[in-house]
Amino acid sequence: MAQHDLTAILDPAAADAARRLSALLSDDDYDVRARYALAWFHWYRSVALPDEQARGHRDAAVALFVLCFVSGAHDIPPPLLPDVADAVQPVARTVLQQAVDAQHPGLLTAAVTLWQSVVAVTRADHPDLPERLSNLGIALAGRYRKTGEPDDLAAAVAAGRAAVNATANDHPRASGRLVNLGSALIAQYERTDALADIDAAIAVARAGVNAALPGHPDRAANLTHLSLALSTRFERTGNAEDLLTAVEAGREALLITPDGHPHRPALLSNLGGTLRARFELTQDPADLEATLEADQAALDATPDGHPDRTARLLNLATTLRLQSEAKGDPAALDAAVEANRAALSNIPDNDPVRAEWLSNLAVALERRYRLNGALADLDGSVEAMHAAIAAMPADHVAWAGSQSNLAMTLKARFARLGHRADIDGAVEAARMAIDATPDGSPRRAGRLSNLAVALESRFTRFGDQADLDEAVDTARSAVDETPSGHPDQVKWLDNLAGALRERAVRTGAGRDMDEAVDTARAALAAATGERDHPHRDAAQFNFGLALSVRYAAARAEADRDVASTVLAGVLESATAVPLLRVFSGITAAQLIAPSNLGRASDLLEDAITLLPLLTPRHLQRGDQQHALAIFTGLPAEAAAHALSDGRRSEDRRAARALHLLETGRAVLLNQSLDTRSDLSTLRREHPELAARFVQLRDLLDSLSDTVSVDTEKTPPWLHRSADQRRNITAEFETMLTLIRDIDGFADFALPLSEEELIAQTKDGSIVALNVSTYRSDALLLTADGITSLELPGLPRSEVVERITAFRHALRSATDGTTPTSRRRAQADITDTLAWLWDAVAEPVLLALGHHGPPAPGVEWPRIWWAPGGLLSVLPLHAAGHHSDPSDDPRCRTVMDRVVSSYTPTVRSLRHARRNTGTATEYAQDRALIVAMPVTPGVPGRLEHVSAEVSIVGGLLSAHVLLMEKERGRCADSDTVRGNRTVAQDLRPTGENVLAQLPRSSIVHFACHGDDHPSDPSLSRLLLLDHETSPLTVARLAQLKLGHARLAYLSACGTALSAVPELQDEAIHLTSAFHLAGFAHVVGTLWEINDAYACTFAERFYKYLFAHDKALATEKSALALHHAVRAARDELPRLPSFWAAYLHVGA
Repeated sequence: MAQHDLTAILDPAAADAARRLSALLSDDDYDVRARYALAWFHWYRSVALPDEQARGHRDAAVALFVLCFVSGAHDIPPPLLPDVADAVQPVARTVLQQAVDAQHPGLLTAAVTLWQSVVAVTRADHPDLPERLSNLGIALAGRYRKTGEPDDLAAAVAAGRAAVNATANDHPRASGRLVNLGSALIAQYERTDALADIDAAIAVARAGVNAALPGHPDRAANLTHLSLALSTRFERTGNAEDLLTAVEAGREALLITPDGHPHRPALLSNLGGTLRARFELTQDPADLEATLEADQAALDATPDGHPDRTARLLNLATTLRLQSEAKGDPAALDAAVEANRAALSNIPDNDPVRAEWLSNLAVALERRYRLNGALADLDGSVEAMHAAIAAMPADHVAWAGSQSNLAMTLKARFARLGHRADIDGAVEAARMAIDATPDGSPRRAGRLSNLAVALESRFTRFGDQADLDEAVDTARSAVDETPSGHPDQVKWLDNLAGALRERAVRTGAGRDMDEAVDTARAALAAATGERDHPHRDAAQFNFGLALSVRYAAARAEADRDVASTVLAGVLESATAVPLLRVFSGITAAQLIAPSNLGRASDLLEDAITLLPLLTPRHLQRGDQQHALAIFTGLPAEAAAHALSDGRRSEDRRAARALHLLETGRAVLLNQSLDTRSDLSTLRREHPELAARFVQLRDLLDSLSDTVSVDTEKTPPWLHRSADQRRNITAEFETMLTLIRDIDGFADFALPLSEEELIAQTKDGSIVALNVSTYRSDALLLTADGITSLELPGLPRSEVVERITAFRHALRSATDGTTPTSRRRAQADITDTLAWLWDAVAEPVLLALGHHGPPAPGVEWPRIWWAPGGLLSVLPLHAAGHHSDPSDDPRCRTVMDRVVSSYTPTVRSLRHARRNTGTATEYAQDRALIVAMPVTPGVPGRLEHVSAEVSIVGGLLSAHVLLMEKERGRCADSDTVRGNRTVAQDLRPTGENVLAQLPRSSIVHFACHGDDHPSDPSLSRLLLLDHETSPLTVARLAQLKLGHARLAYLSACGTALSAVPELQDEAIHLTSAFHLAGFAHVVGTLWEINDAYACTFAERFYKYLFAHDKALATEKSALALHHAVRAARDELPRLPSFWAAYLHVGA
C-alpha cells in the first residue's frame, strides 16, 4: 500500500468508521464482506503503527480473517496466514465433526476444502501439523465414502500416513491417528483388492493397539479397527486365525465400552460382522445367535435418521438371510428382504454404497425364490443385480461377486422359463466373475463352481458336449481349490457330483458314475458332523439320486437299498424345502416299489400330503401352478399304490386311495374352498372371528395376480405387493388355527372326513377315476361306503394314444377339407366313445347296478364323475355304442342309463350343494345374458348368437342383456322376446359382466371361448375388451357370489384345460364359475357348432320351465341330459355336435 494510503488508514475518520461498522456486527453475524473489510483495516493499522500499538490491531485482523478463511477467501495477508490457521482450529474441528456425523456430501466437501487450506499454510515444523493432516485424511475418507472418488481415497491415505510419520510413538494421540490411517487403508483395500493394502492396515491397527494400552481412551477404537482389518483379510485369504483374533479383539472393544457410550452401537455392529463371518466358517449356531443379538442391539441403539442406521439395517438383513438358510426359516428370509428394501429406500441413487446393497437384496430375493418359487422374487433378483452391477465400476471389489451372483440368478430363471438368453447370460457373467478374481482368492472356488453349474444347465437343455466337459473340469477345479473342512466344500463337491452324474448318464461312462457316487458321498459326509450343515438335505438328496441313477444302470441292490433309505430321510426332514422332499419321496418309492409296495405306498402318501406346502397362499397363481405342474400324475401313482397295498383290506385301500386323490387333485381349488367355508355357525357363535376371517380372505383375493399395488415407476426389487400378501397369509393361517382350536370347529376349512365324503352320495353315486402307469381303477363312492373297481382295459399308454387320436378327430371334424375326411373324423369320435364305454363306463355302471334305462315313471339315477388327470379331456357322459340301433335293448350308452354330472373333487361338490339354497328373492329370477356375435380380433361372426339370445331371452322373464349393437343390425327389445331390464351403456365388457354377476342368479354367455395353451388361469371368455381386460379364469375365481344358481357357457372349450401337466387341477372356465358360487354350470369340452347351440339352449331352458312356471335350476343336470340325448337321437353320426356339453355341480 502506498504511503498516502497508510496515512488515510491512520485518519481518525477511518477509525471512527471502523468502530461504527464493528458495532453493527454481532458474534453470530456472518457478513463476510464486512469482516473482510475490517480485517484489512486492522492489518494495515498494524503495519502503519509502532509495534506497541500494532499488536492489538494484528490480533483483531487474525480474528476477523477466521470466518473469511473458512468461507474460502484467499486474499489474506501471507504473514497472517499461519496465525489464521491456528485461530481457525475450533471452527474447523466443528465443521469436520458435523460433516462426519451427517455424512452429507456438501458438508464433507466444505470440510475437505477447509482442512486442505489449513494444511497448506501450516509450517512443516508446526507441532499441530500431524493432527491437521490426520483431520484432512478423515475429511477426505468421509467424502470418498459418499462419492466413491478414488483420488479422495488416495489423498486420505497419503494424509493419514504423513500424520502418522510425523507423530512420535509415545504421543498421546498417536493411537488415534493410527486408527484414521488404518480406516483409510481398509477402504483402499476394499476398492483395489490389493493384499498389500490390507496387510498395511493390519500393521497400522496392531501399532495402534500397542500404543493404546489398557485404560487408554482410544483402545476400544484401535481394537475395533484391528478386528475389522483382520476379518477383512480373512475374507481374502481364508486364514481362520485372522478371524478368531478379529472376534476376540471385537469382544474386548465392546467389553471396555460402557452401555450408553456413543461408540457402542458401532462396536456392536463390528462384532456382529466378525461373528457372522465365523458362523459362515464353522456353522456354529451359537455364533449365529450372537450375531443376530449384536446386529439387533446395534440397530436398536441407532435412532432413525442416523447416517449409520441404514448400514446396520442391512447388516441385520444379511444375518436374517443366513438364519433362514441355516434353519429353513421362511419368516427370517421375509424379514431379511423387507429390511433390505427398507434400507435401500433410504439410500440415494447416487450413493456409491447403493450398488452393494442392491446386490445383497438380489441374493436374498434369489434365496427366497429357491424356498417358495415366486417368479416375482426371481425377476426382482435379476433386475436388482443388473442395477447393482451397472452402478459399480469394473474395478469395484464387489463387482466380481455380483457377476457370479447374477450368473446363478439367471441360471435359476432359465430353469424356470427356458429362455436361451438367460443361460447364455449366466455363463458369460460367471466367466467375467472368474476373470476378475485373482488366483489364490478364497472366493475363486465358489465362482468356478457357479460357472460349472451354469454350463451343466446349458448342456442339459441344448446338448453341447463341450459345455458338459467344461462343467466337470471347472467343478473339479473348484473342489481342488477348497481346503478340506471349509463350509463351502459341501456345495462344490455336490456340484461336481451332479456334473459327473449328468455326463455318466449321457455317455454311459461307468467311471464317471462311480466318481459321481463317491463325490456325492463325500459331500454328505462333509455336511454331517457335530452341527448339521445347511446344505445337508441337498447333499443327502444328491447322494441318493446318484445311487439311484447307478442302480438304474447296473442294478446293484445295495445301491437301491441305500438310495431309498437316504431319500426317505430327505422326505422326512423338516428342514428340507417341500420341493426337495416331494422329489425324494417319489424317487424312493420308485426304487422300492418292486420289492416293498407297502413302503412305497407310504412314501407316496407322505409326498402327497406335502403338495399343499408347494402352493402357499402368498404365492401368485402362476407360481403355484408351476410348482404343481412339476409333479403331474403324482396323485394317480399314489392312489394306485394304495390300492395295491396288501397290508390293508380292500375297503380301507379304496378309502385311502380316495383320500389321496382328494388331497392331491385340485390343490388350488381346495385352497380356495378353505376361504369359502360355511360361516353361518361361526358368525352366529363368534361374529368377531367370522368378520376378521372374511376381511383377511378378501384382502388375500384383492392382492391376486389381477391386482397390482406397485406403480410402473417402482423398481421390481422394491415391489411390496408380494410382501403384503405374505403378511396377510401368515395372519390368515393364524386365524384358521385359532378357529380350529374352538370347540366344535376342529374341522373348519379342512378336507372332508370319510363320513363327510359318503354323505355326499345322498343324490347319487360319485365315481373317481384313476389312471396311472401302475394300474387304472374306479373308486366308487355310494351310500354303502367306498369301494374300488380295477379297470384292466384302461392302460395308461392306450389312454394317451386314444386322447391324441380323439383330438385329431375333433380338429378334422371341424376343419376337414372334404366331406369324406369329416365323416371319417366323426366315425373316429364315435369309436372313442365306444371304447370309453367298454373300458370305463360299462364296468362302472354294472358295479353300481345300472344295467339299463330306468323304468317308466322312475326318476333317473345320477352319477357324478370325478375323472381327474388324463380322462378329464374325454366325454365320459357320452361314452357308449351310439351306432347301435335305437331300439337295442342293451342300451350300451351312459346317457341311456344315468344322468351324468362332473365334479373336480367330492369336496367341491359339497361346496356346490351348499350354494343351491342360498339364492335370495332379489336375484331369484334375475338373469344376465352376455352375447358377442362379433369379437374384436377374431375373424368372422357367430351368425346364430342373436337367435340364441332371442330364444333364451324369451324364456327368461327378467334379464339384463349385454350385447354390442352392430351397424345395420338391431340388438334392441324388438329382437328379444320376453321382458328385459335394460341398463344404459352396458356393453359386453369384462368389467360390466363383473358388476352384473352379483345381481344375477342366472348367467348365459353366447360367445367365443379361449383355452390358454400354457396357463389355464388365463383361459377366457372373449368379450368386447378381451384384448385389454380379459375375463379370465383367475378373475372369475376371485368372485364369491352368494346367490348364484346357474351359469350356461355357450362357448368353445370352457370345461377344458389345455395344459396336460395341470389337468389334475381342473383349472378352466367352468370350474371358475363353479368356484365363484354357481351351483350348476353348463360347459363344453371342445368347439361347439354355432347353429346347433341355439337348439341346445332352447331345449335346456324349456325343460327347466316344463314342470313349474318358475325356473327349476335344480333340474339343470337333467335338462342338459335330455338336451344331449335329443341331439344324439337326431344326429347320432355327428357326436362332435352334442358330446361336448357337460354339467358341473350339484
